[in-house]
Amino acid sequence: MLLLLHACGDDDTTEPDAARDADVAPDVAPDVAPDAPDTGADASTDGTSVFPTLPPGFHASGIIGFSPLTDANREGVDAAWNELLESGLRVGRAQVSWADLEPSPGVYDLTPLREALAPLAEAGLRILLTLETIDSSSFEIPDDLLEDELTLAEGRRFDDPMITDRFARVLDEVMPVLVAEGGFAIVVGNEPDNTISDQPALAAEVAGFTAAARDHASTLDPTLPVSITLTSGAIEPGAAFAPPIVQASDFLAINYYCQTVDGGIKSAATVRDELDRIAALADGREVVFQELGCSVGYEVDSQIAGSEAEQREFLETVITHVKGRPETYRAAYWFTLLDFSPEVATLLSQPLCDEGFPVLCRQLEEAIATYGLLRWEDGSQRPAFQTMLDAIGE
Repeated sequence: MLLLLHACGDDDTTEPDAARDADVAPDVAPDVAPDAPDTGADASTDGTSVFPTLPPGFHASGIIGFSPLTDANREGVDAAWNELLESGLRVGRAQVSWADLEPSPGVYDLTPLREALAPLAEAGLRILLTLETIDSSSFEIPDDLLEDELTLAEGRRFDDPMITDRFARVLDEVMPVLVAEGGFAIVVGNEPDNTISDQPALAAEVAGFTAAARDHASTLDPTLPVSITLTSGAIEPGAAFAPPIVQASDFLAINYYCQTVDGGIKSAATVRDELDRIAALADGREVVFQELGCSVGYEVDSQIAGSEAEQREFLETVITHVKGRPETYRAAYWFTLLDFSPEVATLLSQPLCDEGFPVLCRQLEEAIATYGLLRWEDGSQRPAFQTMLDAIGE
């Protein structure tokens, strides 16, 4: 159940001076694969990167958080962000939704996009854009295309030409701006596999939608590759939905966390094995970790596994492993650099309390509140922050 943590797709971010309003940046699979379209994507197998504007090698980064900074933590967060930049930070991540950018049919407002990209571009960072069309358990598309947050209007498929054509017009607007501001890649949805677990037929539709977005984007600018972000459930046995979606993508985008399904902490050996399985799933494509994270838990009366030492060990294990294959693993964004505020953690976990799951509710709240490499109270640094600095500076 703790895997619900990894679906926090809110784009109401608060960043320090150099990156304000930008993202600096349950895994369940059907047993059988639904029919999928011929997506026709080719992995880069000749040593040529699909990221021609991204500097060579592996790049570590993070998103600062989703809670407004306070007087108590602002100085620490600003100082930490400046340390990252001074260490050689080279990539960031911005996040907006299709619904944000098309408030009414055919009418576009790129203000949210420009506000998300500008501080990252001003810092000289190459940018991964998360352009949400689906986010874990809901569609993030214009209201006129929806029956409700989980159902498309008029019984349409997600890869219906009317929907893919509408999204192509959004890409027409977005991509010139993204390229001008230093974008190096775009993902067109977050964790569709969470919804696929409830609607297995959606897998083929997600693959078709991703392929259509990829093909259209390549006509606009072939230097900007396209993917859609999966959870680590994509590497589990029986995750037959995943390969067709990966085949529809130019690269593999994935979210990866230290916690196990039952709330434990993965061993270093398990982490290394799963990273290899992620590379195998990529099938020759390059890999970007849109989210990489590990909650530390509360120091007193904790309901989940986790500690500052285990957080640091997890990050060290990942960094050491991926830096051994820099041609495969290209970037990772820690989720999140700053803890969520207690108020936001309570808000996000409250539905479980309302549904009569108080233990799970408490576990979720604790995990959300202790994601950070920086402590919420004062912005002070946990030990793993130094690991992040070292990874960036190497």
